[in-house]
Amino acid sequence: MDEPTAALDPESRHDLVSLLKSSQQLAATVLYTTHHLDEAERLCNVVSILADKHILVTASPSKLIAQAEMESTILLPNALDHADQVAHLVGDDYVKVTPDGLTVRTRDTGVTFAKLVDSGINTSQAQVKDGRLEDVYLRLLEKENVK
Repeated sequence: MDEPTAALDPESRHDLVSLLKSSQQLAATVLYTTHHLDEAERLCNVVSILADKHILVTASPSKLIAQAEMESTILLPNALDHADQVAHLVGDDYVKVTPDGLTVRTRDTGVTFAKLVDSGINTSQAQVKDGRLEDVYLRLLEKENVK
């Protein structure tokens, strides 16, 4: 399927994605090309990332993300008053004050949360954004100097 969701409205896109997910139960193989890497991450067991007519990598989305050692970002909406303490715990370069709270970049979410909790930082309502397949793609293009 070549870009099957490209021109669809959100409802039709959702319906098609649901149909494609159900095809996994049939043990069917579907060749799916897309620029929507969030869809590829959700739907595909194996992904090949292409650039400049060449395959750069092939693996499962989770493996590609893990191999790229993508950082996660933790949003701490209730820790603004502790920005200096958090920066001391994880390093100044990894902490940013935003209107929504503190953001902390980390490669190990569990270790970072343990440090925060052990230091009494309020982690209630924390939100974690992990690296995505799109981030892997952009990093690969940067590495390959492909535009």
